[in-house]
Amino acid sequence: MLKKQSLKGTSKLMVVKQLYPRQVILLAICFLIIFSDNVIASEWKQLLEDKDENITVCFRKTETGYLEFKGVTCIESSLNSFIALFKDVDTIPQWLDRAEKVELLKKVSECEYYVYTVSSTPFPLKNRDGIIHTVTKQDPKTLIITSRVTSVPDYIPETKDYVRINTIESFWKLIPKEDGNVEVTFRGYADPGGNIPAWISRSFGKKALTNYPYKTLKKLRQIIKREKYHKQTFRFIKEKQAKS
Repeated sequence: MLKKQSLKGTSKLMVVKQLYPRQVILLAICFLIIFSDNVIASEWKQLLEDKDENITVCFRKTETGYLEFKGVTCIESSLNSFIALFKDVDTIPQWLDRAEKVELLKKVSECEYYVYTVSSTPFPLKNRDGIIHTVTKQDPKTLIITSRVTSVPDYIPETKDYVRINTIESFWKLIPKEDGNVEVTFRGYADPGGNIPAWISRSFGKKALTNYPYKTLKKLRQIIKREKYHKQTFRFIKEKQAKS
């Protein structure tokens, strides 16, 4: 156990590396994170409020020490359109920030699948790859849709081209409104793996916390307007009746 006096002259990054050798201090959620050595969960704190885009971004420290983001907005669309968009794997890099490649590995059902992802990272870091397991459900009473994403890093072997992301936890919540809008909440955190220099952590950490959910929601709002997503319906999705 480190003694208090032994920390003199030692950077915080070095201490974190000694105590948590597989954790890092950069956040890009799902794909870059900041790791915090404070394991006490905190309240949500606002990072950004864009009234023109109707997007709010907050963050908090989780019980496990990660910094978790939360982006919230309202989008005029149907629940079926969101599901159609999420299932269109080839289009995901067009709206999910920093996603360079997304490939369907296995479809378990209409609501469950495994996906391979490659994410860009700031120079000079290697890009990251990861495997995620997604399960989507709809509450039969409230009609709220939740989609939970968790990492399964050992699902396929690692390659020398990328650093494997070992921890990904994200969450989509779609709340249908009577006025035809859907309240969208996008939350998450991740551990990008590998060793990340302190200067990159300082330069990109807070920025990633804000930009990842903000850019994702902003681009999603534009992509979901495409006609092909409005023509699809799914038997497992029920829509909220508009208020007359």
